[in-house]
Amino acid sequence: MIPVVRWVERFLGPPFVFWALLPWISWEVLRRRKDLRYFRELRHTLPRSFWKGQGSLRHFLRMIIRWQGVLSTCLLYDRLGSARWRKRIRFEGVPPDQLSEFQQRPAVLVFFHTGGFPIIRYWLRSRGIPAATFAGGQPSPLGRSRAHRVFEAGDRIYGLKGMAHVLTPASLRQTVQFLAPGRALVVALDGIATPGPLLPYSIDQQTIHVKDGAFRLAARSNAILMPVMVKHTGFLRYVIRFGEVVPDEFLQDPEPHRAHQALIEQLWKPIREDPCLLTWSTLESLAPEKRRYRTGWP
Repeated sequence: MIPVVRWVERFLGPPFVFWALLPWISWEVLRRRKDLRYFRELRHTLPRSFWKGQGSLRHFLRMIIRWQGVLSTCLLYDRLGSARWRKRIRFEGVPPDQLSEFQQRPAVLVFFHTGGFPIIRYWLRSRGIPAATFAGGQPSPLGRSRAHRVFEAGDRIYGLKGMAHVLTPASLRQTVQFLAPGRALVVALDGIATPGPLLPYSIDQQTIHVKDGAFRLAARSNAILMPVMVKHTGFLRYVIRFGEVVPDEFLQDPEPHRAHQALIEQLWKPIREDPCLLTWSTLESLAPEKRRYRTGWP
């Protein structure tokens, strides 16, 4: 997959990547078809009116296609700084490097597992921002040696050679050391499969369960805390939306309630606009009691 995607993007252009991926997309649909029933059960957590007529099968297929496109974008990391990709990945709001206090404080960027979330780190690094993701690992094929060679090439281009891409809960001390001024840590707010307590919050008469890791890291390192989400505008086309910075007074609270509510309300707004941004992890965070085995992916 990796050499095919990179060859097609270079010589034919990004629009042709979909056709190159079609065999992989077809295989993904076949091998994940057994998950569709469980996917439908999770969708039933939300009222029918929420889905705006978007059926479960269409949502399921769109999620698979978008996921393959997102993985392909990550595998083109060393090219994301080019003029071609600047046009395909736009941003709204104020990214951390344009905040006046970013050179004096680190930033913790919080996301839901929705839309094209994996590209956040790669896009930030393509701007020369030292950014890492706080996570348990990387999805296949991003963990393969061929992918690592792409990432190393990109890091040399963007002046980030030797800068960690992923920091894990097992290396908390390294994570805290990473959070220096001018650096950004990308952290998921949802995800019931990772260690830690689940904290319930209300949004649109629904209950979503989140983790407090991002809040604790931001409070400990005096970081800027802000939400970010990636919306698809077409195949291999995205808009990265940066939300409003959480007030510092919320980070001074001993508990994360006010900070979490501010983050959740901003991250949920794009989902109201396009319910098909929802993927497995966020759906499971809405109904953790329904969680059961599924093919592994976010």
